[in-house]
Amino acid sequence: MAIFGLGAMLPEAVRLAAMLRREGFSAAVVNPRFAKPIDRRCVAQYARRCGLLVTLEDHVLAGGFGSAVLETLSELELDVSVVRIGWPDRFIEHGKLEQLRQKYGLTAEAALEKARPTSPRWRAAAWRCDRVSAAPGTTLRIVYRLMILARRGSFQSGTNSGSVYTLARSG
Repeated sequence: MAIFGLGAMLPEAVRLAAMLRREGFSAAVVNPRFAKPIDRRCVAQYARRCGLLVTLEDHVLAGGFGSAVLETLSELELDVSVVRIGWPDRFIEHGKLEQLRQKYGLTAEAALEKARPTSPRWRAAAWRCDRVSAAPGTTLRIVYRLMILARRGSFQSGTNSGSVYTLARSG
């Protein structure tokens, strides 16, 4: 996974990576430095290497950095999931910044919850398996966290029903 933390949201990107590390996962933290013009080469590099991109920005999501990332991926014909964290496109009342970020989900915790592995967005992301027990030729049920082992050649196919993933073991 790659986390793009734009401007004031870079510390939240670092916190998100630390939270993931504590859970046993790794993530690249990218400081894009500016929203536009977008660094297409950087976006393409991480899109090809990662199953998920997360963008965090202290701007309105509509027409923002995350949208530019999505447009870039579309133009480059790269198929990767993107989770965008930013302000909604509506009136935001006045208040303390930390309270508003908490209320509108501009935190590392909110980013982690928005992109939890039970979400279809995480199907291609590398998450470890929590409860696994299966012999070759049987069905493996993974609850809560998912690792796409097909990338390593351990599994052939998979289906999703709610938060339980079933993968057919390949020998």
